[in-house]
Amino acid sequence: MFKLIAKHSKAALSADGGDELFAGYNIYVKSLFIRQLNYFFSYPMEFFLKFPLPTSLRKIFEKVLRYRTLTTGSEFINSERTIFTEDDIGKLMDLVEADALNPKVTTSLPFLEQMQLHDAKHYQQSSILVKVDRMSMFHSVEAREPFLNKELQEFGISLHRWRKLNMLGRKRPLRRFVTQHLQSNVLKRPKRGFGSPIDKWLSSKFKDHFLKIMRDKRISEALNINHDAMYKIALNSTKNYAAARKAWVAYMLYYWAKQNLIDCSDLSFE
Repeated sequence: MFKLIAKHSKAALSADGGDELFAGYNIYVKSLFIRQLNYFFSYPMEFFLKFPLPTSLRKIFEKVLRYRTLTTGSEFINSERTIFTEDDIGKLMDLVEADALNPKVTTSLPFLEQMQLHDAKHYQQSSILVKVDRMSMFHSVEAREPFLNKELQEFGISLHRWRKLNMLGRKRPLRRFVTQHLQSNVLKRPKRGFGSPIDKWLSSKFKDHFLKIMRDKRISEALNINHDAMYKIALNSTKNYAAARKAWVAYMLYYWAKQNLIDCSDLSFE
């Protein structure tokens, strides 16, 4: 995107911060929906789980009920955004117990605000803004961030959560503001991100190179990682997008280790 922008301008407005401030992420809607389900239907679901059910329906009920144990917004965010769970880390590092290496926000704020604060302090700063800064600077484009304006941040924080998100929609203040400037079909478009087709990469021509890196035991030994557990993650990469995402992060670590920790010249990237 910034490569295209650089052909026409040296500066660009970026909307980073809008989702965190005005509750635009799909995960916020999901949390609202699941919490409502648990509030009204948790006991009926527990009752029906005592009887034979279609596998797909049973999985849905069990998943919804698992969310009931997540009492804070940061726990819910971690459960959705965490790539490697505590169980994964324990198996990879041969630990009996492992704490997830994910920051948690301890706060007395309402559930939605806890998620927004967690995303603003961690996901936005450590992921989103880092990537925008790297790509914009690589193409010599100045990315300007109006949603990070101090006064706008204070205004967004002051709004009641139901004015930002409810069953009728997300980012409601922004949508109302731009109604007079944008056509209704634009306003009603579903949210679209900039996700990479990792699952397709790992199941196509890149697959052989990926598995060649991941099956090398020398890399696992250099990182002090359980090789069998890690290679199992690699083999499961085609299972779904979440599995591919986990395998991709593992590959990034292994490829870095190959380049920087040990001499693996026979595994050169082709």
